[in-house]
Amino acid sequence: MKTVFIARGKKRMVFDMRKLENWLTYGGAILALFTFFNIDFSSVYRWTGGLSGRSALALVGATLFVIGLVLKLRERKVRIGNVQRKIDRWLRASNFAFRENLEWPSWYFGFQITEPGVRTWVARVKGRGRENYILLTAPIIPFSKIGKEVYDKLTPEKQDKLFKKLMFQTAMSKTNATYDLGKNTATINRRLPISPNLTESDFLSAVNDIWFSAQIIWNTINLELPEKEVSDKEEPPPTEAS
Repeated sequence: MKTVFIARGKKRMVFDMRKLENWLTYGGAILALFTFFNIDFSSVYRWTGGLSGRSALALVGATLFVIGLVLKLRERKVRIGNVQRKIDRWLRASNFAFRENLEWPSWYFGFQITEPGVRTWVARVKGRGRENYILLTAPIIPFSKIGKEVYDKLTPEKQDKLFKKLMFQTAMSKTNATYDLGKNTATINRRLPISPNLTESDFLSAVNDIWFSAQIIWNTINLELPEKEVSDKEEPPPTEAS
């Protein structure tokens, strides 16, 4: 069952510049066509004045149909103006639990996929060179409490070897990651260019890459850390009082 969490906040009236840009674009294109074919408003008035009611209705219907068809075809392709709606639609169709309408000063918009285990932020980030991409990022805790204790006791050489192993493994999973193993933090990142070629499959694959990369990090750590030291420090399972 799909669960959607809506971020709380006050409703605000926001003027959408994209709608104004669209109206100006279409209006300018129509005027340009009139100019190109030497058509003035008086000629249009005289021509349409001679049409019957049925012909005028057919003309209006055909014009609206063409405009609607152009807009529909334009909406099918991913672009800056509709990428937020596309991501919202893809997340809903995928049955991911997520939060939407998240606000952050450095974002145009943001979502958070709240699936158990790995929580992934999806945002279009402000800034030159970054606003043409969708950023997927997931902060994770690499070590368990016991695993961190074992890591801290490793020699610097063994810690560096583990770090290089993690970097190699995450690169194989089509993501990049930043690590601060001393503070037990890691962040997995994936970027998708906003272009007409971006599809729902590409987006969901990127989400899966983030999840897969997190599993690789945890599994690599479990395999590389000395098992005996971990098992010796594990606490016994609680038992019920008799």
